[in-house]
Order: sequence, then C-alpha cells, then structure tokens
Amino acid sequence: MTNSVYEEYRRLFNLLRSSIDSVLEVGALPNKNSLLNAPELSEVSNKVGVNLSEYGKYKDVEVLQADARKLPFPSESFDLVVCSSTLEHIPNFWLACDEMKRVLKQEGSLIINVPGFIRMPIGDKLRGLAKRARLTDFFRRATFTVYIHDAPHDYYRFSIYSMREIVMNDLEIEEIWSVMNPPRIFGWGRKK
Repeated sequence: MTNSVYEEYRRLFNLLRSSIDSVLEVGALPNKNSLLNAPELSEVSNKVGVNLSEYGKYKDVEVLQADARKLPFPSESFDLVVCSSTLEHIPNFWLACDEMKRVLKQEGSLIINVPGFIRMPIGDKLRGLAKRARLTDFFRRATFTVYIHDAPHDYYRFSIYSMREIVMNDLEIEEIWSVMNPPRIFGWGRKK
C-alpha cells in the first residue's frame, strides 16, 4: 500500500476514532501492512480481517480465511468496514459490496479504495486531437489504464461513478475522491 493511500485511511480513522469499537478489514493481510495495525485503531477492542488465501495472526489481529462474497459474521457486526485494493480481484465484486454493507452496523462507515479512472488533462488533449483528426470513435473515447497486477485475478478498474452507483449504493455517501496517478478511487459511506 502506498503512503498516500495509507495516509487517507489514517485521516479517516482519526475522524471516526471515537465511534469505532469493532473493525473488519476485507482483504486483510496477517502482517504489519494490515490497515488494522494503524496507530489510530490501537484502542479498538474488536479487530478482525478476512482473506481468501492469506490468513493467520499478527500481533492482536486475526485474519480469517473467508470469502468476501459470503462473510462469516452476523448482520450489523462492525462499526467500520475497510477494504483496500481488493474489489478488483473479485469477479463478482458487487456480492462482496453487499456483504460488507450487511455486516456494517447502523450508522457505521464503509471505506473502500480501488484502482480507477479519472479525467486527466493529457487524456482530454489527446481525445481533442483525435476528434479534430476525425479518428474513429474508439480513439476519441480511449482512456489510460494501469498495468494488470496479480494476474490472472485482476478484473476491474473503477470510476467515481461506479464507486457512487455500485460500490456505495444504499449508503449515505460522505465522500468520493481520488489520490495518486494512476488513480486510487476512494469511497466513504455510512449505513443509515
């Protein structure tokens, strides 16, 4: 996880600190890189992670083997659910989104980041050139992509629109934004 992504989570953990007693990290790793090890969560009594292939214990964090599309927790179990750079590896990611919302308590927060697309000035210039040169619609609509990682299980890239309409569907959206280039799209929503 890059510093700018980690800093965004730390900023939000600071904002939410007083309302968090339980946290679930979907796609957690049983090592120091887990978001559950952030200093802002050190006072949280119930921290648990899930991962399909990497699981175990690291310090006070237990990472269970579980599929994000069928979480092994009762409904409304967590004050905060976080998911970093995981949805793009789930073929039917919307099922994982539904499960994260199911286990989220009323008034709880869901924070997710995914690799994405944003409008970039260079892309706008290139599309303008393609239009003036009367190139096919394909060239006028082209977008830049980032390289595939963890192949062959890298399926998606997201936009702010997919974050709003699909990932954060049914939540009260607090914020949707991007960091870095190539972009990481963040979404923060609350269950009402």
